[in-house]
Amino acid sequence: MAKRPDSDEHYVLDLCDEILGTAGRRQATFDWLRGDPSPSRPLGTKLPVDGHWPELGLVIEFQEKQHTEAVPFFDRRHTVSGVGRGEQRRRYDQRKLELISAHGMRLVVIHKAEFTVRGNRIVRLHERDIVIVRARLDAARNRFSDLRRRRPVGEASPSGERKDSSSTHHFDPETPRIDPLESEPDNGPNPQ
Repeated sequence: MAKRPDSDEHYVLDLCDEILGTAGRRQATFDWLRGDPSPSRPLGTKLPVDGHWPELGLVIEFQEKQHTEAVPFFDRRHTVSGVGRGEQRRRYDQRKLELISAHGMRLVVIHKAEFTVRGNRIVRLHERDIVIVRARLDAARNRFSDLRRRRPVGEASPSGERKDSSSTHHFDPETPRIDPLESEPDNGPNPQ
């Protein structure tokens, strides 16, 4: 198994740093994002996010196949939640989706399947891979601004602010900023 700094996750997060022009925090945690309680941890364990860019209000999750398909190696053990690890992972992914947005941040999910993979590792081709990550970040940015534009004139945002016909299309911190987990990776040409 690759050492953490050499992992695919760190490689993709490093590409995000490069595109965003600032270094994100790896494995960041928040007091409000916790797993299920257990006898030894009645508040639940803080759930880490893969990358957090506080000044951008951005969280990035890098998801490997265990997030989208059953993987017996990862799913075989039971958890404090009383369910298998696969089910718990789905619940925690959904919790992240809901709570990150509720706390005014954007969540972008990047799937390993979007990259060329050999031997369960991303084949590192910087120029190609940065295009993939940039496209994912751009798509997320466009989706967020589309949400802002779609709110009808006169309709109040969750904060009570009303959009008037003269408003410009700038970032609205009250607009949900989510990259839905149901967005599956593009399984287009991906030579193995």
